[in-house]
Amino acid sequence: MDNNRFDSNNTKSIAEQLIALPLFQDLDIDIEIMNDIVISSKELHLLKNELIFRIGERYHKGIYFILDGEVTLVKKDMSTVSHIHKHDSIGLTAFFGKNMYKNSATAFSDCYIVFLPEVAIYRLMDKYKKFKKRLIKHIKLRLEQFGNIHTNYLFHTNTKQIHEYMKSPLITVNASASVVDTIELFNRLSIQMLVVTGRKNSIQGIVTKDILLAKLISMNANSKHRVKQVMDKTPLYLPKELPTDTALSELGSNHKKYAIVTSNDLPVGILSKDSLLKAASENVNIYLANIQNLNSIEELNLYLTKLISSAQYILSSARISREEVESLSYSHIAIIRKVFDITSTFFSKDNNFTLSDYDYSYILLGPLARKESDLSPFIGTAIILDDNISDDELNQFKEYSKIYLKKLMLTGYKLNCQTADRYMNSEFIKRKSEWIKDIDDWIENPNNPSSIPFFALADMSLLDGDRDMAYELYHYLHNKLRDNPSLLGKILNSVTIKLPISFFSKFILSDIEEYKNKINLYDNGIYYLSIINNLLKIYTGINDTTTVAKLRSLARYDFIPKDLIKATMESYDVIFATLLNEQINQSIDNQPITTFIEPGSLSLVYQEKLLRAFQFLADYINHAKKMIEDL
Repeated sequence: MDNNRFDSNNTKSIAEQLIALPLFQDLDIDIEIMNDIVISSKELHLLKNELIFRIGERYHKGIYFILDGEVTLVKKDMSTVSHIHKHDSIGLTAFFGKNMYKNSATAFSDCYIVFLPEVAIYRLMDKYKKFKKRLIKHIKLRLEQFGNIHTNYLFHTNTKQIHEYMKSPLITVNASASVVDTIELFNRLSIQMLVVTGRKNSIQGIVTKDILLAKLISMNANSKHRVKQVMDKTPLYLPKELPTDTALSELGSNHKKYAIVTSNDLPVGILSKDSLLKAASENVNIYLANIQNLNSIEELNLYLTKLISSAQYILSSARISREEVESLSYSHIAIIRKVFDITSTFFSKDNNFTLSDYDYSYILLGPLARKESDLSPFIGTAIILDDNISDDELNQFKEYSKIYLKKLMLTGYKLNCQTADRYMNSEFIKRKSEWIKDIDDWIENPNNPSSIPFFALADMSLLDGDRDMAYELYHYLHNKLRDNPSLLGKILNSVTIKLPISFFSKFILSDIEEYKNKINLYDNGIYYLSIINNLLKIYTGINDTTTVAKLRSLARYDFIPKDLIKATMESYDVIFATLLNEQINQSIDNQPITTFIEPGSLSLVYQEKLLRAFQFLADYINHAKKMIEDL
């Protein structure tokens, strides 16, 4: 749909229609500036009773402006909260709170609505102070109408804003400065980026130390080369009150490592992606340190429960980012490792058998190994033992594993029922030479039943013991498969997973009574993608762990088209965000946490996003499957 047109009877652009609304009137907004700000807006034409957003759905990252029609806000008990009329807006309290929607919004009549993304709102707030004051007043009235809050400190206490992490004042270099002198300036000041200025100190762009170093060889740099020849002429500008998570998203989507921070439309500082990630990492490290102080399974169980409930803050206070998902995974791993330590201590006392006296690798398999955990991750493990271990010692490791996995379940984690026994018996606990023999046997006779294909496809990380032994075995298996690429196709053909969309781009719903009218976002989406990526990882020999890192490597080596990779990464984010959002809602409602979701319960916006995500995922998987089958 053309985002600059309403319909054939309305020739006004979205910018012109928004400027005419009461919230924007008398602001002297330049139409060209407004056109640039609203370029990423979206038109929605809704029929009566269609859902715009629902209670518990993740904040849509912006505000809805009603240009025609009427919208009803409804509470969870289906009682009407309010009617929002033409020329008003909805989603204001979620914009302020940066969390899930507290009410459902439904079209009371046929509606024409424009959705304005959050970053556009903050740019307007930064550029037009009258608009900011008017918007704050509007949000306060809406909050008071719902009886939620009364405060004079809106936009100052709710979220971390990027001005807290920016560096100022600006350090500049003139566009005519030589590249050689600029390198000396970088070294002398121990900085990584400079703002490039021209006449009357106007900003021309930015230049980084990385850019200069990358250009040195090709330019054969000398005193004649100028900064203007190598600078980034299209820097990213972000308003100082922008939330940090939104800034990370903007930096990522624009493929920038730095941004210029503005206030009153003037540059006031520099922001780096690394500084935001470092701040997030420090907060996570403080959180993980607390886990080390826990000394019982009961305490860990309580901590895990709190982790799930606090996910409302960790994961839904704004948006899902890949760094936040990774942080959640590290929290789970810290708990799992603490369970390992507690079990080892008690096992040593009760059985007079200390694991650390022996050479072994205890490895973690699955989503936690690639740092992509949902709120209730499936736990899988395997043990590789030194060949010198006796049968009695091997049996001790098996006994330890049974106790350890039972304690994990007492902590609150789950094992896949179909494979739980495998993790407690000889299939996944054996000497290194026995692992190698099983690999060789399966390579020679791939039609025979074996757990090796599962082991080959599972992501792996060391939980305890000897890292080299584990990775030596893993590489041995992958090298064998690269030498026999036809087996990758055989493994692929044994995968029975299907994407939950039909040829006609409709959701295929489960007919299992327990999950009637739902789809499995994890198994049929995220897990399926990980299997395909791991097959490609084996074939190409890349060493990346996470899904996104694997996709980037495949694009970097031109193994998969870059535009298809980009669409797949965006689709992966949408599916993962939807899954975690649903799990948070399940936790709030005291329901069992599952990976199933009923797509019909989502708003039209989220249904469309999810359906489009699976369509792009289907394009990627079909492309990858054909490549694997042709090997």
